[in-house]
Amino acid sequence: MKSNLKKLDIGLRGTLREFKATYTTGFLRKHGYMAYIPQNSFNHIPLCETVQTKYGEMVIYGFDVITYVGNGIWSTERSQKKYA
Repeated sequence: MKSNLKKLDIGLRGTLREFKATYTTGFLRKHGYMAYIPQNSFNHIPLCETVQTKYGEMVIYGFDVITYVGNGIWSTERSQKKYA
């Protein structure tokens, strides 16, 4: 079950998959996450997912580790796992 929390704690860290399993997509959008889904898509699978960083919008993958810095800004680390 997804959480209905009202805020993200600064320093909260995990993979994108963990954040998506814990929080609703709408809640994450309010905090700098974005998923780009084609309008004609029937399965609603995003073409790419991004978060806002201090350098701008950065594409992230499911196993990438992200850390919430505050004010809708994230820090990202690339995973060493291979992407399927």
